Amino acid sequence: KRPPSAQAAAAVAARRKLAALPGSFLAHVTTVRRADGSLFTDVECAQTANTMLLAAYETTANALSITLYETARAPRAWARLVAEVEAVLGGRDPTPADLDALPYLSACFKEALRLSPPGSATIREASRDLLLHGHLIPKGTAIHNAVFTAQRDPAVWGADADEFVPERWTDPARGPPPDLLAFGGGALMCAGQRFALEEAKMTLVRLAARGLSFELSPGQVPLAMHAPLTYGPAKGVFVRPRLDAARAAADAAARRQGKEGGEN
Repeated sequence: KRPPSAQAAAAVAARRKLAALPGSFLAHVTTVRRADGSLFTDVECAQTANTMLLAAYETTANALSITLYETARAPRAWARLVAEVEAVLGGRDPTPADLDALPYLSACFKEALRLSPPGSATIREASRDLLLHGHLIPKGTAIHNAVFTAQRDPAVWGADADEFVPERWTDPARGPPPDLLAFGGGALMCAGQRFALEEAKMTLVRLAARGLSFELSPGQVPLAMHAPLTYGPAKGVFVRPRLDAARAAADAAARRQGKEGGEN
């Protein structure tokens, strides 16, 4: 296959420049270069964009739904999360820079991802012949990695592997937790991982900062799940939001003050 001519390469660059806003994700993907100096192909750019769309929509929505489901079943965990958020923010609006100061919020989200990873399985190709437990896996074989099963394995996660325990990520006495496989791993780790984590955590921060808590509607334990492509609630998660009485009174007072100020 002949390399593209300078004229063709210039045409591709011009087309890409017109298609992407400066500073946007698409602009970055279409202009970033590999170690050898080459650009991603149009197909690779489209595939990466599709990954980011999934990270911004269905998979993140599933992960947030499961987090609210698990914390609604564990109100003490949600109360601790809210207390952490209020202590860090002190009433101001959150920013992405605050996320590093919210380890328990991160632990709750990680634990939900561990129990119900939206990407419940991944596929890898054997780069060489492998002998695993007496079974030969020839080079080039597609290997399905059962993420869901691995993340609930009692031999790896302990006797409480099926339980929602955010403290497994924050309690030094439990030792360092195993690697989370929800985003894959190695060179083929999900390109949307950082974006998905920030998006989901910021959503949780804003819910907690408003003093909200959530009560599950009846009939959802155990939660019906399905996996047509990604793994998530079959019919969604239904909750009743509750506003802390003190926060509700403060919000009402703020609205009254704003109304009076407008009238003056």
